[in-house]
Amino acid sequence: EIGDCAVWVGAISPHRNEAFLACRYIIDQVKIRLPIWKKEHYFDGHSGWVKCERCSESIPV
Repeated sequence: EIGDCAVWVGAISPHRNEAFLACRYIIDQVKIRLPIWKKEHYFDGHSGWVKCERCSESIPV
């Protein structure tokens, strides 16, 4: 459903900046590795998949 949590990432670190950087790295890697990342829903009821901008940079899993 729209608004549901699609991804959850957690990290622990002695300092919050390192944890934020780790989470950012993980999400960036997910975006690179998954060919479909986001589906947009429009006010008129239509929806469409957003083009994967960095799919050419995909790293084998």
